[in-house]
Formats: sequence, structure tokens, C-alpha cells
Amino acid sequence: MTPTILSVLMVSIVALIVPWVLLRIGPAIPVIAMEILVGMIFGRSGLGWIKPSSTVNFLSLFGLSFIMFLYGLETNVSLWFVFSKSRAVLSNPVPIAVLWLSIGFLEGFGLHWARLISDPVAISLLLSSSAPTVLLPTLKERNLVGSSFGQYLLTLGILVDSATLIGVTVLIAFHHGGKSAGLLLLLLLPLPLLAVKPIAGHLHKLWLGSGYDSVTSQIGVRGSLMIITLFIAFAETLGTITVLGAFLSGILVSMIAGSRREMLQEKLDTVGFGYFIPFFFVSIGAGLDLRPYLMSKALWTLVAVFITAIAVISLGLSRALQCGFARQQARAMSLLLATRLSVTVAGSLILFRAGMISNLQYLSMVLTSVLSALIFPPWFHRLIASEMALPSKIQ
Repeated sequence: MTPTILSVLMVSIVALIVPWVLLRIGPAIPVIAMEILVGMIFGRSGLGWIKPSSTVNFLSLFGLSFIMFLYGLETNVSLWFVFSKSRAVLSNPVPIAVLWLSIGFLEGFGLHWARLISDPVAISLLLSSSAPTVLLPTLKERNLVGSSFGQYLLTLGILVDSATLIGVTVLIAFHHGGKSAGLLLLLLLPLPLLAVKPIAGHLHKLWLGSGYDSVTSQIGVRGSLMIITLFIAFAETLGTITVLGAFLSGILVSMIAGSRREMLQEKLDTVGFGYFIPFFFVSIGAGLDLRPYLMSKALWTLVAVFITAIAVISLGLSRALQCGFARQQARAMSLLLATRLSVTVAGSLILFRAGMISNLQYLSMVLTSVLSALIFPPWFHRLIASEMALPSKIQ
């Protein structure tokens, strides 16, 4: 058996075993966090059974793009306009997102002043991100995705994650001498959304038709996978444009799919979370080599500092959200939003490969993301259990 086939097989086995074990253990720990941890055990930090290869790298990139595509597909664009037209200032997620980013940047520059980090903007962006791969499954588990509570959380997460992805893209472009093509494409990415909105109904008929999408044709799934692959084609030169583009393409497909979005979403969830998405997180864990740093005081100091910084952001959000939501709801929202995972890990990897953050900072940010996913979501579940009826005070 070749090393590549063995690595693919091991990732597939991990993807099966992790949720199977978690279902029997019972705690509300995100599967993704455990996939990274188990990836460490079978990767460079442990047994070394999962080795990097072009096949594993492609499947990992495809999984990352799939995550962001599903994040966009889950987004209800029409609710953005409802939020934006609300008379109550804090019922609009934009001011909360600005507060979130502002606290993150204050912390980033504070850490730079304390000489703990080298690039304050890069770390500020990473601290200010969220975790769509935790937000979505958690809200789905509680049947909150379609509620105003769930859509507010998703919209808020989308705003800060979009800012993070755009910021990382711009940083990378300028770090490499200001790639005009990358910046131009970044500016052009939202244009398809504006162009599609007036003709979404016509595109729906053209793509999905009015008939039954048979088991063998699966036109909706095939078209979605083609779009994801299209954005992967930009990965080699445009870095984070891939995930940002995949996210926007998910919104695009959501607008076109219309009433058939939920059916398409269910099929793509099965394909993505069933196979491709685990490749990204398991391979991230497998690629980490913690052995030289396990006894490093600097590593664990940075992890503690980053966790504290995230907790401070969460506290600030909780206070602000209490102006529009009940106290228990606001606390639950801020705890779930305190989780850092997919965007943080992906952004850290991109910035590390570009030479903008050190290996120590990259490892610290990944470990921080995993720890946050182990700490905050279970806390959210405890709080929300006593708040099963979630009417927002915001109208």
C-alpha cells in the first residue's frame, strides 16, 4: 500500500471513528476539534501514519472550500435587509461586528506593544474571526438556524469572518508586492451577487428546471461541486480568495436555488460533512509538529494570552448583546461566538505559509482554536438548555 493511499485511508477511518465515539461519550464537543486532536495523534506529532501528499492536500483544500460554500448556502440574504432596516441600533449586527473587530485590533496592537507578536494586524484579524463550522452544526442541533436568534448569530459571524478573509487577502497581496490581479479579483467578487439577485428566478429554471432532479442526475449537487472546484482553481496564486470566493458562491447558489435550497443543502451536507470536510481538519492536525514545542514556555504562554484575549472579546459582546437580547441569550450567543476554528485555522495557515506569522504563533493559534472549541460550545449548550424558547427582544 502506497503512503498516499494509507494516508487517505487513515483520514477516512478517523472521520468515521471520531463522531462514533463522541456520540457514545455524550459531551457537547465539536467533532471538528476532536478531528484535529486525533489528526495530531496519527500525524507528525504522534504516530506519523498520515503523511502529506498532493492527494491529501487537494482533498483538504476541497474540504475547506466546501465548508465556506455551505456557510454561504446556509445564509438567508433576505434577513440581512430586515436587520439593516431595524430601528433598534443593536438589532443590526453591523455595530456589534464593528465592536468585535475593534476589541480584537486593540488586543492585537497591545500584544505587539508587549512584544509577544510580530505582526499586530495579522493576529488581530485571527483573534477577531469566528467558527462557521461550529456555529452551523450547533445551531442545527438546537433547531435554531431558521430562527431570528440563529440568523442573527450567523449574520454576525459572516460579517466578522468576511472582514477576516478580506483582511488576510489584502495582507497577503501587499506582502507579496501588491498583487494587482488578486486585489482586483477581490473587488470584483461581490459583483455576481448583485447581478444575480434580479434574475435569480430565471437562473433557477435554467439550472434546476421545474422537473424532478432524479437520483442519477443530481444536477444541483453537480453544479455546486463544479462551482467549488472553480474557486479551488484560484488557490495556487490567490490564497484566501479561495475560501472567500467559495463563501460568496454559496450565497449565490442559495439565491438561485430559492425554494429548493433546503433540499440541496441536505444533499451537500451529506457529501461535505460525510467525507470532504474531515480531510481539512484531520490533515491540519496531522501536519502539526508539536514535539519541539511541547515543553516550550513561549508556546503555552501565547496560548494562554490568546484564550484570554478571546474571552475578553466574548465578555464585551455579551454586554453589548444584552441591550437587544435577554441576559441568558446574550451570554449564550457570546460564548458560541467565542469559538475559533475553521476560519482561524485556515487564516493562520495561509499567513504562516506567507511568512507573516512565525511557526510558534501558528501552532499557538491552532491550539487556541482547538481549546476554544472544547471550552465554549459545551458552556453554550448548558446555558441554552434553560432557554429553549428563544424570542428575541429585538423587533
